[in-house]
Amino acid sequence: IVNLLIELQRKTQLSFIFVSHDLNAIKVLSDQAMLLDHGQVIESGDPERVINSYNFLLARKSEGQELFVQPAEDQEMSYGNFKVEIITVRLLDKEGRESEIFISGQPFIIETLLRAKEEVPEITVGILIRDRFGQDIFGTNSCHLNKPVSLIPGKTYAVQYRIDELNIGSGMYTVTVAAHTEETHLSECYHWADRIRKFEIVGNSDFSFVGISRLKPAIEVHPVD
Repeated sequence: IVNLLIELQRKTQLSFIFVSHDLNAIKVLSDQAMLLDHGQVIESGDPERVINSYNFLLARKSEGQELFVQPAEDQEMSYGNFKVEIITVRLLDKEGRESEIFISGQPFIIETLLRAKEEVPEITVGILIRDRFGQDIFGTNSCHLNKPVSLIPGKTYAVQYRIDELNIGSGMYTVTVAAHTEETHLSECYHWADRIRKFEIVGNSDFSFVGISRLKPAIEVHPVD
């Protein structure tokens, strides 16, 4: 249905009201978005910001949990109870140097500095890469990877995600980082830093291609009887 709506938008002057929980589809299709809660309008406007508010409301579902919102870089949303705080996020190249420009297929490191303000149970640290349209390109966390993270209050820790080959196409991307409990931020959200870093992919290390994914196909040519 998403492809059908995109085609109708391209060929007609019609406007559509699209109701969905498919966040990527909303980002792709919508010029404006509206968030409803029990029939009440919570927020409307830019789809990316409305979806951020939706994630924020989901994080508040834990009964009795108090969440705070603070501005992040470029006025993007940063929220949580801040028992664990994301101090900064660095994007590193294969030499360990901080950068905002990378080559497709080369190593890529996301380094997050964290500090626990009080005693907390075992935490989960996650990353999410989005393209310039706000679509989720790749995301995972330490719980899914079965790599538990433990922090001593008052000490600073670096959590590094190392990607040997950043197999995505040329373009602009953002990185979101989160610290929470269990598999998702819906249980208890310590700190969600949305789009805290931006980076650009320019060129490729071995061959040219179009699109998002760098699939590295092999070509075979042989005669057929």
